[in-house]
Amino acid sequence: MKFKLKITQTIAKMLECFKLNQIQPRRRYYELAVNAPISKTFTYHYESEQALTPGLMVKAPFGSRKVNAVILKEVPSLDIDFTTKSIDVDIEAPVTLSLPILQWGKWLSEYYVYPLGQVLNHFFPTVKRKERPPLVKPSFTETPLNLTDEQQTVFTSIYQQINSFNVHLVHGITGSGKTEIYLQLIDKVIKEGKQALVLVPEISLTPQLEDRFKRRFGEAQVAVVHSQITPRKKTDAWYDISEHNKSILIGARSALFSNFKNLGIIIVDEEHDSSFKQDEKLKYNGKDAAIMLAKLLNLPIVLGSATPSLESWNQALEKKFQLHTLKDRVFKQAMPKVEILDLRQSEAYPGQEFWYTKALHEKITKHLNNDHQVALFLNRRGLAQTIQCLDCGKKLDCPNCDISLTLHHKHDLLCHYCGYHEKKPLRCPHCQSEKLLDLGLGTEKVQNVLQELFPEKKIVRADRDSIENRADMEDFIKTAEAHEAHILIGTQMIAKGLDFPKLAFVGVILADVGLNIPDFRASERVFQLITQVSGRAGRRKELDGEVLVQSFSPEHSVFKWAQESSFEGFSQEELTERNLFLYPPFSRLSCLRVQTAEKETGLLACQWVSHKIEALKQKYPEYTALEILGPTPAPIQKIKNQYRHLFLLKSSKPMLAQKLFAQLTHTSDGLPAKTKLSLDVDPLNML
Repeated sequence: MKFKLKITQTIAKMLECFKLNQIQPRRRYYELAVNAPISKTFTYHYESEQALTPGLMVKAPFGSRKVNAVILKEVPSLDIDFTTKSIDVDIEAPVTLSLPILQWGKWLSEYYVYPLGQVLNHFFPTVKRKERPPLVKPSFTETPLNLTDEQQTVFTSIYQQINSFNVHLVHGITGSGKTEIYLQLIDKVIKEGKQALVLVPEISLTPQLEDRFKRRFGEAQVAVVHSQITPRKKTDAWYDISEHNKSILIGARSALFSNFKNLGIIIVDEEHDSSFKQDEKLKYNGKDAAIMLAKLLNLPIVLGSATPSLESWNQALEKKFQLHTLKDRVFKQAMPKVEILDLRQSEAYPGQEFWYTKALHEKITKHLNNDHQVALFLNRRGLAQTIQCLDCGKKLDCPNCDISLTLHHKHDLLCHYCGYHEKKPLRCPHCQSEKLLDLGLGTEKVQNVLQELFPEKKIVRADRDSIENRADMEDFIKTAEAHEAHILIGTQMIAKGLDFPKLAFVGVILADVGLNIPDFRASERVFQLITQVSGRAGRRKELDGEVLVQSFSPEHSVFKWAQESSFEGFSQEELTERNLFLYPPFSRLSCLRVQTAEKETGLLACQWVSHKIEALKQKYPEYTALEILGPTPAPIQKIKNQYRHLFLLKSSKPMLAQKLFAQLTHTSDGLPAKTKLSLDVDPLNML
């Protein structure tokens, strides 16, 4: 018995040792993308028996601090002949990006020339998770509307391809019911257990839109992300989507960086809007990035607009995007009548400046007398664009930027580029003269004039001065919807996405704003704005909408097409012209920026860039396919005390500019110190 007991104990010890050896963690090595401004990846180790999954978010020591990082892959230990540091893993609440999402992040990094670790850091929740009571998913609360024949055709065509990647461009005039099509597509998708992402420009992410989705699907189904919500609410929304507690996410471009559990459709409303492009740091285009994400996830993406971008329109003409057209408004009401007024020959209303014409006053008075609502649009805020001395002729400019200070609130001077502000002086700082003249026009001045002319009417204004937060925008919309305000005045904040039942007349105060800037997209943007703001008028059957567009250059073709409400005519003319000069969509454009603190240093840096590009062209013949324009000073050369020079790179080949830039910046020998080189791929703003 003793012998048997001894054998049993020995076997037990052997089994125990075997078990210990089996679960003994071993050192594994991983390639990580760390959140740092550096393009290379780094190798770290972690003690574990089970391999860590690619896409897992971890903490990694980097220099004297720990940073967010993402595991890209496991590295064989045989390849490691150097000392590595250990990473930290959140075992209790691990966050892992799916492989398609990880692949999408790599594409963003390569295409937009931005460090991979900093791209992937966009996916991290903003703050630490906080436990909340479980969400209850209610049934739908609002019955879908009956679709018109046109809407039904578009809906059916898209839904038949709901399980595969396709880009659908819905070109529908203002008031044609694009949103209802989105809602019914989303309804089908979430009933199949999937999720939906709805991207809209920040300016269009209004309480009206949010309420419409929550009424249809219930508040517990809808997450919303925008710039005004707190980091805590952003994090809660992130986890609600990541864990599929909510099925619908509505947001601006940053909503793309959500860790969807089971995404089934992406919708990009107002797809033409330039705010989908980020101009700082990761200079990505949210619409283009969304298309690539849909492709990697093999799901449909719907782009909608009354005035599609010419890039998207050309893709549809070439059959790369599927085109769906809505030519009629939902209630069959006519499009508003558009009249173009020549400011060179028009007469100002007595006692007023050139912009407040007799014709404008008559239209406003007529509609107010008919108990209609009036909207006046001017894409400039403030009281005056510049202050000029009548004696020495000098203007009051921003000390940090090559731009005039704008007058606000009678006494405040503000730079719209760097935020610099000062009080309006009593004397000219250059010659001490008291003869300072306010020049130019802004929405604040328009409001002041209208309030004097119509003192009994309530006037509200929507611009970045009067609308400082989400609550301000909600108040503006509620006041307008209830017809408590008779006259609405605003910038592009009132041009998109708003639907006011009593709004019958829209006056475009000065349509030339933005038309003559040095940008090949200037005409397109003006046409889009006029068309969009015109579409706010007469959206109910009982109203005959009217629009008055005032311009100093009414012969410009953009106004002809806007008057005829002909996007097709405008796009054909504009595409023909762009093709002549090989501008997008007939080429790929990138903007290489050279930034320096001193103007002379910038010129030396430009010489360095030019010489190096020529050397690379001689060494690599493929770069001869790049047409390089410049260097030239940026239209606004100095912003935030940085002098900027530009090179434009045009090519018909994808990724060629990115490849050149990578080789150009591989070594900076000879480049003047403190020079910043950056590449903006597919730029929308080159000022």
